[in-house]
Amino acid sequence: MDLLKEIDENAILPRDLSQLKHGVLVTISLSTLDEKIAKIFEPNAPKPKERLETLQKVEEQGFYAGVAYIPVLPFISDSNEQIDEMIKIAKEFGADYVFVGALTLYGIGKEWYCKVIEAFSRIVIAIYTAL
Repeated sequence: MDLLKEIDENAILPRDLSQLKHGVLVTISLSTLDEKIAKIFEPNAPKPKERLETLQKVEEQGFYAGVAYIPVLPFISDSNEQIDEMIKIAKEFGADYVFVGALTLYGIGKEWYCKVIEAFSRIVIAIYTAL
């Protein structure tokens, strides 16, 4: 937080951002609020709730902070209800802004996403078959 404060105090903003009155914008990213899904798609990342708690701490220190729902996962976290819930939760944790972005499937990203979807599908089928 000390480093963020130093940057915030010393940053030189372009004119079109000077109304923000902050030199630091802290943005956390999420692709889902569901911890089980997050573990599949972001296995080494902090849990969604931990990221939101970090956002809240940053906000409490007076920084300008928000959430990037990027990437929204097709057929997994892209329903209107899920996006509305993501925005609602971000607001509850004090986000100053939220922006949403689609998944871009180019090159290795497309291959990786398809492999994860395939593995995820096998797990879901196995669970439902066992019931």
